[in-house]
Amino acid sequence: DLPDMEPLIPGIPKTLYVAGAQVALVEVDIFTGKVDVLNMHNIIDAGKVINRQGVEGQSEGGLVQGLGYALYEDCILSEGKLLNHDFSTYIIPSIHDIPGEIITTILEEPSTIGPYGAKGVAEVVIVPTAPAILNAVCDAIGERFTKIPLTQEDVKMRMIGYQENDS
Repeated sequence: DLPDMEPLIPGIPKTLYVAGAQVALVEVDIFTGKVDVLNMHNIIDAGKVINRQGVEGQSEGGLVQGLGYALYEDCILSEGKLLNHDFSTYIIPSIHDIPGEIITTILEEPSTIGPYGAKGVAEVVIVPTAPAILNAVCDAIGERFTKIPLTQEDVKMRMIGYQENDS
């Protein structure tokens, strides 16, 4: 059960709980270690939906951002300086990396303090993406990874038996 929500008082921060979960289907190339995310299912509690297309778009966009976080985006630092400071070296997902199917299931459990019962959907969508993808990779190859981004090299090295401490 959620705690009782205090009455809306201007200027006082409010507690608003949101929840989301994701499931990923991946394909792992056993020769190269490349991970392709084929399908993802995103379940989100958006409260009372005011604009369904807006929620779906935000959900799918956040999911793709989370995919980048899980598999590609890595800030490489040396002596406090960012070495990969442009899009030729800081890799983000392209249209070719987006899952072939993204299913968004919206649960409508209205908020007691959000406008018209709505809740936020942005940040909660990004949070479960990396764990869903890494769990799917574990299911596919039987190896658990605990750092992101999960690079092609990380997967290949693990599959040939090389063990690094924090991957």
